[in-house]
Amino acid sequence: MEEHRNLFSIYRTATGVLAATAMLTVAGAFPAAAFADETDAMQGTVETTQTTAPTDNETSDAGNTGDTAGNADNTGDDADAGVTGDIGDTGEVSNGDGAGVTGTIDDDQTTGNEADGETTTVGGFTVQGGVSGTDYTFTEKTKTLTITTATPLVINTPDYTEESPLDARIVVSMPDENTEADITFAGVHIAYANPSKYGQQSAMQITKGALSLTLQGANSLKVTQGYGAGLENSTHKLTIQEAQGGGSLTAVGQTAAGIGGGRARGTYDAANITINSGTIIAIGSEQGAGIGGGWGGSATNITINGGNVTATGTTLTNGSAGIGGGYVGDASNITITGGVVNASGITGIGGGLWGDGSHITISGTAQVTATGNGGAGIGGGQGANGSDILISGTATVSAQSNGSGAAIGGGYDSGYNGDDDKGNGTNITITGGVTVTAIAEGNRNKGAAIGGGNYGNGTGIRIESSDDGTPTVIARGIIGIGAGVSGARSDVTISAGTITATGTSLAWPAIGNGDESVKVTIAGGTVTAQTAGSRAAAIGGDGDSKNVEVNISGGFITASATGKNAKPIDGAVSITGGAFPVEAYADEGKIYGVALDDGYVIVPNPDAATKDSHPTLVLPKEQVVEGEASITLASSSEYDGAAVDDVDVVTAAAYGDGTDATAKVALTWADTAGNTLGSAPTDAGTYKVTATLPDSGTLDANTAALNGKYCKGTTKSQTYTITQKPVALTWDGHDDRVEDDGKAVTATISDGVLEADASGVAVEVSGGDVQTSGTHTATATLTGERAHNYVIEDGQNTISFTIRRATSPTPSYQARIVVTAKPDKLAYKIGEPLDLTGLVVTQYTSGGLSFVIGTDKYTVTGFDSSKPGKQTITITLNDNTSMTASFTVTVATSDLQVRRLYNPTTGEHFYTANETEWAYLITIGWRDEGVGFTMSDYGTPVYRLYQPGGKHMFTTNKTEYKHLKTVGWRDEGIAFHVPEEATTDAYRLYNTSNGDHLFTTNWLEYTVLRILPWWRGEGVGFRAQ
Repeated sequence: MEEHRNLFSIYRTATGVLAATAMLTVAGAFPAAAFADETDAMQGTVETTQTTAPTDNETSDAGNTGDTAGNADNTGDDADAGVTGDIGDTGEVSNGDGAGVTGTIDDDQTTGNEADGETTTVGGFTVQGGVSGTDYTFTEKTKTLTITTATPLVINTPDYTEESPLDARIVVSMPDENTEADITFAGVHIAYANPSKYGQQSAMQITKGALSLTLQGANSLKVTQGYGAGLENSTHKLTIQEAQGGGSLTAVGQTAAGIGGGRARGTYDAANITINSGTIIAIGSEQGAGIGGGWGGSATNITINGGNVTATGTTLTNGSAGIGGGYVGDASNITITGGVVNASGITGIGGGLWGDGSHITISGTAQVTATGNGGAGIGGGQGANGSDILISGTATVSAQSNGSGAAIGGGYDSGYNGDDDKGNGTNITITGGVTVTAIAEGNRNKGAAIGGGNYGNGTGIRIESSDDGTPTVIARGIIGIGAGVSGARSDVTISAGTITATGTSLAWPAIGNGDESVKVTIAGGTVTAQTAGSRAAAIGGDGDSKNVEVNISGGFITASATGKNAKPIDGAVSITGGAFPVEAYADEGKIYGVALDDGYVIVPNPDAATKDSHPTLVLPKEQVVEGEASITLASSSEYDGAAVDDVDVVTAAAYGDGTDATAKVALTWADTAGNTLGSAPTDAGTYKVTATLPDSGTLDANTAALNGKYCKGTTKSQTYTITQKPVALTWDGHDDRVEDDGKAVTATISDGVLEADASGVAVEVSGGDVQTSGTHTATATLTGERAHNYVIEDGQNTISFTIRRATSPTPSYQARIVVTAKPDKLAYKIGEPLDLTGLVVTQYTSGGLSFVIGTDKYTVTGFDSSKPGKQTITITLNDNTSMTASFTVTVATSDLQVRRLYNPTTGEHFYTANETEWAYLITIGWRDEGVGFTMSDYGTPVYRLYQPGGKHMFTTNKTEYKHLKTVGWRDEGIAFHVPEEATTDAYRLYNTSNGDHLFTTNWLEYTVLRILPWWRGEGVGFRAQ
């Protein structure tokens, strides 16, 4: 860069002017006429009648000499400052070395209200605060407002807008460099046109001292003719912030910076700029940065702590940075700690064309987007280096290179500057909880996403953690991270974070690259490296690289190389740790085809959180326990109503080193057919249980280092039985039995059934109702939906009992009748008659005789099929009503399907549960409309009435029923019954045109019919099943 800047240094001397002018003309920078004024000043040939563009240091006070604005009787000290004051007809011009020109100032050149603290309007400006002539002056001829003290001032241009701005400029010239002007822009819109098209004055300029600029509302500073910055501070301290309520500034330079360096000699460089807040749009032109160096100027000490900043440099052959150096200007000490920043140019943030970018820090909560076009997104300009770049805190950074520079690192080294060691990206650190996206793609791009540009090295690249967290990095380019195409060296260290590096070319790696040496060290983080290179490794060299060294000691590493002859990892590879995906372990004892160092082994990843994505783990041998793990399982437990608990099944488990692992065993269950159960079984039965003891250990989430020793787990399967719970019975009716005593042996559950199962377990006895003499056995059986979980205690499921014959000296017999055979039919439906077929009644006399008696000998009572339930049927001997016997029957209700029919002639609807009646009505023209609803043969009666003339009525309302009978309706009895459990509404409608009543359980039908004028809804008629 120095050889280019030397072209400009020629103009800083009073000799060799014509030669320098010729050089610039040949180089195509500017025509010689551009320096006509400057040349004349150096030659000392200014005429008194000449109209000369005022310099930045022009004086508005009569009688001043030299070039210092606002200081009466001072002598200028900068020979390049140009003419001081306005030159009148009587002015005298010194033709010495340009030390100063003395002139006479007209009385009306300075205007304004001298009242202290009042608001003054001068030359289109309104100034609030201070005193005109003391704190500020305005020169009409040069259209310059000059601020001379630190008195707080509020300035606006009330009659001008950004679309129709004021043609004027502002100069800040304090008494000394330590004094800071305090200015608030409250609607300032300037578009300054230099008097000459080659003039070099900026829209706003600090010539001495410092400036604190507060922005209120929208403001703009632009140069529309000549050359100059929007806001020129050169190396003077400049601080920008917004007022409460917000403020913005648009600064546009011409062949100078938007904010920073100017075009006039001595103002090219920029330094000491701080932006704390506000919306800032800074646009440089040709050779000037958006924020930073002016024409050929460097930039240093630029700080952005907040705000919304958009800085745009140029991308032409005289390109400049969005933030940083102007054309051929270096940039250093650029710090961004907050706010939203969008920077683009030949370099987004860093050096200009051929300018190095160094000591660039992005931290805090900053959100930065940086785009380079030939240079780096962040780092070196085209043909220059990027170094000492730090991205930290929780910042979000998106960097992109659209040329052949790196997205973060070195710029494109074209070799044009004569230095082969350019385009390097050096000492790049990404740390903390940052999110970084670096993209270097496109047909022309040959730089790495992070590292070197084309021909540039990528060294000292570190991605690591801090107290702010671990970084997330996406690096995608022809090379992801490392040296650029044709770069000689790369040195990359990754110790933390989530890193995705992609090499998009057919010839270069994702991480690494370099003709002379490649060193990649990965000690932690989740690293995904993928390349499409035909010979390049995902991690390592490009196939032709020399001295490739890859050291992997930790992290979660995925390397993918899709090229025909490419390898995932290549070079002198050392793998001493880390976790890897399943495809990495294709060869026994190798990771990605690389044999491990001595003393290291491959084991399955035991960590539940990471083993699915990275199932292969590398460990030192001494960390692996050699012994076998073991599991001991119980074989059974007794039913207790709860699911089997793991602690009851796993009686012991241990790893090979003897460490107890009982609590780590997981169980899965299946039935005997092998069908997997969703949970541990509850009911009694035989099952298959599989116990799994996982490999021991968890991994560090960053380094993949195993916490503790690695012990291999094991699996064991066996049958497991939940045995039935014993139940105790109490037997009755078995003692002191006499033949035909009418007793029966019974059993009840006395203990053992869980309360929750009580309603689901009962006991039935067979063989207990024997009446003949002899020894008999009664057997008890458990029944019910939960009975399978229980078993009768041993010895209690049967009982023997003896029925003896009655013996006495004088036999005596009890006169009685006995049902010796129950009827065949013991279950009835509502309305069915009693059927005594199969009933046998035996009469016993006191004399010991017995005989079967006929139905004419007894009377049967107690049967009523009109209501449901169990009924005891009593048989009474007609000749002796004290002799009775009994048996039990059950009467149950039945559902009735009520058919709905329609008479198309009369429009009447009719309902019947009588199949015969339904069939008959169809034969005489009624239309079947299916089942209207389901009723019962027991419950609330639904009465049917008929009105002579053809109308039927159905109602459960007894009052309505009785009334209709009194007005001529004919009672047709009960049609059907409303079930006791009925919940469905049957709606009743009345047809006013034909007197028909319609019943429906369909709410939609009921609703729609009521819309018709001749149907009237009468609410719920009754309920149905």
